[in-house]
Amino acid sequence: MEARTLRRSFRAAVGVGLLVLGQQAAARQPRGSELERRCETVTAFEYEPTPKELNEALARVGSGGRTRLDMRLTWIPLAAPDDSNDPQSGPPAMLPLPRWRKPVDAARAIAVSKTMAGVKELMLDRFELTPEAARVLAGSKHLGALESLSLSFAGVTGPALRDLLAPGALPVLAELDLTNNRLTAADLQELTVRLASRKLRRLSIGGRDEALPDVPVVRLPHDATAIEALARVAATPSLTELDLNDERVGFAELQALVRVARKEPLEIKIEAFPRLTAKQQATLAALDPEGRVTFAISDLGSKPGALRALDQSGLLAKVSALEVSCGDACARILAGSAHASRLRKLVLGCEENVPFTKATASALSGAINLTALRELALYNEVELCKASGIGMAGLRALLAAPFAGQLGSLSLDDQNLGKAGYIVLAGATTLTALTRLSLVDEEPILTAAGARLLFRDGPLAGHLEVLEIENESSAGWPLAELAKGLKMPKLRALKLPQTGGKLPEWLKVARAPGWQHVRVLAIYPQIEDEQPPDSFVKELRSHMARDACVFEH
Repeated sequence: MEARTLRRSFRAAVGVGLLVLGQQAAARQPRGSELERRCETVTAFEYEPTPKELNEALARVGSGGRTRLDMRLTWIPLAAPDDSNDPQSGPPAMLPLPRWRKPVDAARAIAVSKTMAGVKELMLDRFELTPEAARVLAGSKHLGALESLSLSFAGVTGPALRDLLAPGALPVLAELDLTNNRLTAADLQELTVRLASRKLRRLSIGGRDEALPDVPVVRLPHDATAIEALARVAATPSLTELDLNDERVGFAELQALVRVARKEPLEIKIEAFPRLTAKQQATLAALDPEGRVTFAISDLGSKPGALRALDQSGLLAKVSALEVSCGDACARILAGSAHASRLRKLVLGCEENVPFTKATASALSGAINLTALRELALYNEVELCKASGIGMAGLRALLAAPFAGQLGSLSLDDQNLGKAGYIVLAGATTLTALTRLSLVDEEPILTAAGARLLFRDGPLAGHLEVLEIENESSAGWPLAELAKGLKMPKLRALKLPQTGGKLPEWLKVARAPGWQHVRVLAIYPQIEDEQPPDSFVKELRSHMARDACVFEH
């Protein structure tokens, strides 16, 4: 699934550069949409900022909903100049990726800034967390509201963790990212001690592949001592999610993790499930019969045999989230499985020569054991899988599935639905619990009928909270329907594809009723006669909440 992953990563990267035209959105609900998270962010720099630049960034956080301070230096490996006339010169040398050279000074600036009192999330990746820098951050009286801290590639050690997580420091910290730090078994043991008296819910460790040149994956050790320490970390009572990223776990690690005695559920995220013998899978399946420890597998691959083995061994009963790319065959396995009752999230992708079709949706529509399913995503890579997609017939099957009424999130990416298919989706009466809908297509999605249903008169309009629509073509959609207003009382985040129109038409959109509920809006106004969108945005903002956030993307 490499090509699809790259395309989705590119979309995310492009989104980071969106222009904020208004103030920031109000403080987000936990795990808000990516649109909302962008609105809350004060972004950092490509290189280490000067003291003046750092202070200017700190001055912008903590107010107007800016609850995220992203101090990560941009991942841009730059090539040094070469002599193109010299055939012996070879490829250009890669310059070192940027790192913080004076992390203690930056830590002091952050620690003394009063604006940090309103910050809930702080990202300090590639920030050398020395014990001194850790003590400075831990001693700040302004970081009491910090809920999430990211320290990837930060050279974190046990002594730094001891100081950072000292008693009384960062009292409400709930999420900690320690990926790509060379944590030893002793470091993990120190982490266990520090977490024992805390309420940390989410922890990310291990190696994560950034898919960039010259960026190493810094993995954990896997000797017996390290495995034991990892299991002790997983036994932390407050943890609900342990993300191991791209760490190469095997039977020994999985067995130690499943054996952990827990009273509350723990979801362990791993990129790829290891190849195990049938006996090993059966052994794991027999452990923890209450299912308190479950796995979220990001990539099970395109071989149906891998999923079939999980099912036949009973180990599928310990899987809470799953991404597969083995087409119709996988759908049939899941539909017939008696072990899929804990599956909360399912992502179906395509691989070259392994498309999924309407048969995928038809098989899933008969699944009666997907009783926990809340998130469903179908991704198509049209460059590789031209014949992939469920089509209109598949969509109708999904809408009739037993789990349709329990889905909270649905993503459909290039599913060959056609304009008529999107009208059927907009008029679906079975998606009664749906709060998030994401639609991506090369062709236009919104027609007059579809827009009318989505924005006002359809059954989804009353309960959707996040709606994202993205076209990869430059074709427009009927702006007049949006000018009739929104009747979406729970909608808080909206992303619309680009379309064109004259300024008076856009002003009608701005003055339409219903904008007061939208806290985050991503829109691409192509105003004829090459007029800038300033007057439209100004008019639009006058009809939205004062702290609403508007992107021109």
